[in-house]
Amino acid sequence: MRIVLLPLLPLLLTATGWSADEKSPTGSSFPRVIRPNITEPVPLKPNAGSCQANSLKRTPAALQLLAQMEERPRDFYGLPGHPADKRAGQRVSANGPVKLERLATLGTQRITGVEPTACEPAPTARTQFTATDPTVWHFLTVSGAAAGEVVVWEWIRPDGSRHDTTRLTLNVSGSVCMWAGLNIAGTTTAGFPGTWTVRVTVNSTPLATTTFTLGASNTPGGGAGTRVCRNELSLFYQGAHSLGTAWVRPVFEGSIFSPLAISQIQGALDNLLAGVNAVPCIVFDRTRITALSRRIPTISPDTAITETEALIRDLQLAVRTVPLTCDSGVNLESLFVVGVHLGAAVGWSTGFTCQDAIPNDVISAMQAHLETARQAAEAYRPCSSSFDPDLFRTAINLNEPGIEVFTDLVGVYNLYVWNVSLSDCCCTCGGPGGSTGGGAGAVGTVSGTVRNASNGQVLANARVTVVGATTINATTAADGTYTLRSVPAGAQRLEASATGFITTTVNVNVTSGQTLTQNISLSPVLQTGQTRITLNWTKTNNQPNDLDMHLVGPIPNSTSCFHIYYSSPGNLTASPFAQLEVDNINVSGDPPTETVRIERLTPGIYRFYVHNYSGNSQAELAASRATVQVFGSGGQTFSDTVPSGTGVYWSVFTMDGTTGQITRTGTVSGTAPPQTCR
Repeated sequence: MRIVLLPLLPLLLTATGWSADEKSPTGSSFPRVIRPNITEPVPLKPNAGSCQANSLKRTPAALQLLAQMEERPRDFYGLPGHPADKRAGQRVSANGPVKLERLATLGTQRITGVEPTACEPAPTARTQFTATDPTVWHFLTVSGAAAGEVVVWEWIRPDGSRHDTTRLTLNVSGSVCMWAGLNIAGTTTAGFPGTWTVRVTVNSTPLATTTFTLGASNTPGGGAGTRVCRNELSLFYQGAHSLGTAWVRPVFEGSIFSPLAISQIQGALDNLLAGVNAVPCIVFDRTRITALSRRIPTISPDTAITETEALIRDLQLAVRTVPLTCDSGVNLESLFVVGVHLGAAVGWSTGFTCQDAIPNDVISAMQAHLETARQAAEAYRPCSSSFDPDLFRTAINLNEPGIEVFTDLVGVYNLYVWNVSLSDCCCTCGGPGGSTGGGAGAVGTVSGTVRNASNGQVLANARVTVVGATTINATTAADGTYTLRSVPAGAQRLEASATGFITTTVNVNVTSGQTLTQNISLSPVLQTGQTRITLNWTKTNNQPNDLDMHLVGPIPNSTSCFHIYYSSPGNLTASPFAQLEVDNINVSGDPPTETVRIERLTPGIYRFYVHNYSGNSQAELAASRATVQVFGSGGQTFSDTVPSGTGVYWSVFTMDGTTGQITRTGTVSGTAPPQTCR
């Protein structure tokens, strides 16, 4: 477990304008960050206990509540508006209890949608669920069980975070079956579509792992009808507060992060993820939070400040448009702004706890944060009537010694979070006031990997842009990956480019609140007469692992046809003057990309098709988002995405060997295209 300390300081803000009449921000942009011009060296975070000699004249009464804060429920079950938890069940098998002096051994396991009632027959397996299904169940049989052993189910969300646990202490021994359930409909579970993982341990020893898929609900972010009350709202507020401290912390580092700073920032981002997850209908790519956390040890403090600020801006926009109806006319954005800005003010104070006085430039920054928090708290006041927002002004004297300022701020923070956690104010996912996924403001995310078409290797520093929205762009990282955020929902066109490569465009269809994977190959510049064909696709649960390119064409000075594919790769310097340039199985990691190159065309008909060699299902090819593109010396000449249909063959196009004219065929079937070329 990471130890999360209250981080250290960043950045002067100009306060967001708030209107007492509107209870919401009047502007759409987050306050601009300006690094204060501090004339003296910025102190590093003191070691624990190094400044205990500083006088602590008083301890705010609010700090006495800190221990009580741990008494709030940590799970979402049993609260008003939530169904009772589905506790684990158990049954002794027909064989009767037989004590075996060995560890429990897994027999069978399966996911099912119906609560089991006996060990035999085993329940019908089911792995696909929707947000309206009542419960998902995990059933397993075990031999060698012993009374007193503790069985724990962990329910892991698609983003890798732990959603819930179910614990069972066995009161029987021998061969047993047992099961545990997780509620879906009407709970926060419904808000996390994707592939879930169930992990089971016995006395902390791994026993079983399996997965199931939860489909997206109609409401962006999911969880339509889910009630978000005191527990979830206080978790969300604390997550926003942690984001504010993570924003500040890099200011006190040199050119690289110290181990302490890495731990503090990663811990703060963990808290942020928990807070966002507490409100399932927030439409936001949560992998941005985990990705930034993983990268903290490798990026510079300045880069961390920039990326954290971008995270704040984008998350605030997502919170503003969330389909959520709250009591008393308040909105979630006000709570977010209070948390971020109070967190930033706390961060500033933390770096000066051993100073007799905080520099004036830093005081100005803290005042801006606190004023923004005060105005936001006024907007949320109908749900926190016992908290006076003027405490952000009156309860904190920024001219006191640093340790006093820090103590005052922590006291106010605890008063506010305690007030939120005791409020009866609730919100309901799926209400008006936010994007519903298809209208104005609906956005999604596009990500993928850009590779060199000639060898299948990843390309760093390639540029990917949304055509017509040049401000939505990304540069590929060292591993070739890119992410485009806030892409308007609907049909979009991406453009990818890099020095020495042909600029590539590809059509995508973006769904609001969802992340679309679009891998791209860039062809090196070609000479006159040369042609390159690329294939890219998306793997789901590592499938389809192997799509194969097939090119049939005329053999020069012959009436016969060649057929290039994985077992007959061809030749570029001799007949047929065409070759399978990249076979994904021959590239490390089996990346979802292949390439065929034609050195020169021969009169006749070239036929190109794709075969799903993996062949796991007839629907897999159409679901793979496979994309084929053709390039010549003049640039890109063709692009198409696999159409709907069932079958393992996709007939893509024919090409005239004399003129180079390409004709789309675009059909998916269970039969291979003809092998003719004349």
